[in-house]
Amino acid sequence: MVTLQHTAITFMSEWAKARNVLAILPEQIPWILLPDAIRAYIGPRQPSHFETLPDGTDVSWVRFPDGDVLKEMTKETASQMMEIHLASGIRSCVIGEETQIDLFDQKNFAHPYFHELRSHMLQDMLLDMALREDMVDVKGRFEDRFVVRHNTQCVLDGKQLREQVKLFEELGFMYLVGKIYQQSGALLNGKWFANVVYPALQEAYPQDLADTTFKFMKIPEYIEKRINEMDFSIRDEDRAKVLITPDLEGAYDKLYSAAMLYTCRELL
Repeated sequence: MVTLQHTAITFMSEWAKARNVLAILPEQIPWILLPDAIRAYIGPRQPSHFETLPDGTDVSWVRFPDGDVLKEMTKETASQMMEIHLASGIRSCVIGEETQIDLFDQKNFAHPYFHELRSHMLQDMLLDMALREDMVDVKGRFEDRFVVRHNTQCVLDGKQLREQVKLFEELGFMYLVGKIYQQSGALLNGKWFANVVYPALQEAYPQDLADTTFKFMKIPEYIEKRINEMDFSIRDEDRAKVLITPDLEGAYDKLYSAAMLYTCRELL
């Protein structure tokens, strides 16, 4: 999932528990987003997402820094201030490998924000499961070949799959924002992210990391327009563009209800 989705799911989870979301969210969000954000300092995705090599012989991992260490970190010092292991023998592929959640638990159980970090892992694992089990056959991933499960005549290359996942995530964020607005009256548009999320990142992260992370949280222009017009519906033309699932709303409901449940359990 992208950082926009992680934020929206966390908002939904806290609202469902009848908490003061705007009081809680600024402390949680920097840590829920950190596995993605820290890539600006360490590079590859594999360590911060505990990805297993395809043959199962090794797992990349990182021991996430606590608040004091993170605040003093720079891109140049990150490798000395964090414990990082990048497994050798990683093969190039458009999609990531499976996350080893047990190793994440082992390496980060003592972290003050263990549950926030773990929420990110679980949310990503659910999307990965949906992609692999419900949407595309990934056995041919190293040959850059992905067969769409509901239409085996549709075969995508890595670039096409990346575009499909990007579209699925963008429309999914809009769908989530609609659910949040209907339930809480909060409108998670660009202004909301600038007023709520960016200051929270500035408080917890070094300034350059906050800026880099927030840069990747820019809402696509066409999605921002529809959110501000309060038009959250999935249109026929949206469905026609998404090739990896025949039931867009059903896929979102299944994915986000599970993600919300897992997040609620973590953020007690």
